[in-house]
Amino acid sequence: MSQENVEILRRAISHLQARARSATGVLSTVQTLSGSGTHPIFPQVGVDADGNAIFAWPNPPGVVRARERSATGVLGPVQPLSGPGAGDQQIAVNSDGHAVIVWVTGEDASGDTRIAAAFGP
Repeated sequence: MSQENVEILRRAISHLQARARSATGVLSTVQTLSGSGTHPIFPQVGVDADGNAIFAWPNPPGVVRARERSATGVLGPVQPLSGPGAGDQQIAVNSDGHAVIVWVTGEDASGDTRIAAAFGP
């Protein structure tokens, strides 16, 4: 089990930040996940058994984006996952580090909710 077992999210008005807390309570430096002025809303985080994390958030106009953070603190690029109008994203990560992110894309003509997903190691 990793020493880094908690990811802490902080949503500022214009950007998203995170830091890790080790099992002994030591906090990592604060890292900015989203660009300034992106106004992320309702962020989610998933962490695997090794301390690798994936973050997801929609920002206006409702494009769901994701970013990975390794257990050593290395950030991957911001990845857009959806088109405009998406939200209500959720993340699940298994102990092997495989993640799935699902989100609502809206309703179809009959009023049924449409859901999309992305997954990967």
